[in-house]
Amino acid sequence: MEEDSSIGSNLYEEDDGELFIFDDLYYCDEESFELTDVSINKYDDNPYIQNLVKTATLNILNPSRVKKALLDNGPLGLFNLFLSAPLLESIRIWTEKRLYQKHNKKLPSELFNAYLGIELAMSLTHCNCLKDYWSNKRFLGSPDISAVMSRNTFLHIRSCLRFYPDEENIPVKRQDPLWHSRNILNHFLQNAASIAVPDGPVTLDENTVRTKARTQAKSYIPNKPVKFGIRFYSVVGWKYAYLYSLWDNGSGNRTGQSPPQQYCKVFGELRNSYDKHIVLDRDTLVDPDTPSALWTLQVAQLHQTQKSPSGKRVVFMDNFYTRHPLAQTIEKLTSDEIKVIGTIKLSNVDGVNRQRLQNAKKTIEDMPRGSWVLLQCLTVQKNKPTKATKYKKNKTTSTRKEKDKRESLVVAPNAGYIVYKDSKIVIFYTNDLAQTPSKPILYSTEAEAVTCVHGLAKMKRWTKKDIYHRSEYMVPSIIVAYNIFMNSVDRFDQYRQTYITLRRERRVTMSIFTFLLDACIYNAYAVYQQLNISEPKSKLMTMKEFRREIIVQLVENITTRSTQPTNTASTTVPTPNDKHILLTSKDKKRVSCYLCKIMDNA
Repeated sequence: MEEDSSIGSNLYEEDDGELFIFDDLYYCDEESFELTDVSINKYDDNPYIQNLVKTATLNILNPSRVKKALLDNGPLGLFNLFLSAPLLESIRIWTEKRLYQKHNKKLPSELFNAYLGIELAMSLTHCNCLKDYWSNKRFLGSPDISAVMSRNTFLHIRSCLRFYPDEENIPVKRQDPLWHSRNILNHFLQNAASIAVPDGPVTLDENTVRTKARTQAKSYIPNKPVKFGIRFYSVVGWKYAYLYSLWDNGSGNRTGQSPPQQYCKVFGELRNSYDKHIVLDRDTLVDPDTPSALWTLQVAQLHQTQKSPSGKRVVFMDNFYTRHPLAQTIEKLTSDEIKVIGTIKLSNVDGVNRQRLQNAKKTIEDMPRGSWVLLQCLTVQKNKPTKATKYKKNKTTSTRKEKDKRESLVVAPNAGYIVYKDSKIVIFYTNDLAQTPSKPILYSTEAEAVTCVHGLAKMKRWTKKDIYHRSEYMVPSIIVAYNIFMNSVDRFDQYRQTYITLRRERRVTMSIFTFLLDACIYNAYAVYQQLNISEPKSKLMTMKEFRREIIVQLVENITTRSTQPTNTASTTVPTPNDKHILLTSKDKKRVSCYLCKIMDNA
């Protein structure tokens, strides 16, 4: 077996013992934060991939409202669409009450907005310690930050920041570890879902807020770059990496309500579909209280908010999420609009298909690299009971033969498993085949197999014998599409961490708040790009400039502080020829030179 010797480009990432492929099939422009066509143009001859690229867009639900916010208030207007002024005013009132109790200070709106501006400005010039921003030492400090607000005022506001009313008796205080941040999280989710909806390819993956705070909401995953953090399930569109849906994994939650039920409380329009197709449907294969039900609701919300103008969406997910019952339920809730493509673990496959996949892996093990086979996906169908079995009396238990009569195995339409041999064997699942396979197993040499997977496309891989150029393999279009469109959540994290507001926090509330600040800014920038899609890139603001404009608008109403000290001797660095200024201590026992002290610190 050949080993993969790539460095940095074609990598396998391990997740719970399984492997899935990443390929450098996209290029990110750091200035515009938009995918370029460096790699997409390679697949002009593949209609399936080109159709996914063409349908990828961001549909703005209320264009007149969004355009008015941009024209009236600029970038800050788009930012306030996700973090509205009434919510910020509530946070200011809750913070002012705490600030007055601790430091006997008031917090006017202009000062609170200036605090938010400084919190965001610190991401442009990053220092590890907050006090360094007000330092007078060389190569430290920021004159602009010092001119807006004093260090003590900023630290006092930050320490008293509250995102909930100051009530002693909160029912879920000991049951929900994220009770203090539910208001702001739900507010952001509702706004993100009501402003824009991604179309075409989207990604379902986890998103992590880094924290080492003592909280039961924290999770530990040793094989991830961020090992300690609060895990969220995210739905992100491929175009502009717009964050559409976000929900925590429910770690430490003892409220008695499952995450799907809590999600339906925030989005009441999903309650009918959840009850009809998941809770009350006897034929459903998804447990109503499992994470699969939550993932189904997050994906189905795309269809619930707006039906796809192109008539089709494809959700890409890794082997932690992919399951055939999940794909079936998503199809049922969205009227066959949303399809699923993803890698899959054998532990997430039912017993009948698992044995067939194990046999296929043994068959392909001795084949050369780039070989693949296509398997039918069998599913259990419950037959309608006959009158004889329906009204049968005096029999409490059912025999195996009677159960076999009530259930039968059928071939799932347009669904199948692709067993592909790269440096290791990887299994893909999809219910977006061009047609249903007519045989239990189809080999790559058969024309029907190529037709079912929407044709073949080129994929370059490093092999042991390659030195300057990668080897080309013709693989199913499903696999190439997965490599291209599976990176939406990772790109969102990359863009967010370029100018990250999150710091090493001891409080969970500040970790979540700074994460949402960055998410609001990036979503606002994604909407800004969609509004100006016809403009050339040279005329658009970069992500850095867009963030800077928001910061300037937040701090412009605050009176500029005077940074000049009262003693003019400290404004300039003295020279050895200047006269010494002798100062005595309070006890009049020590004498020091003020000018020499300044020269030492300069």
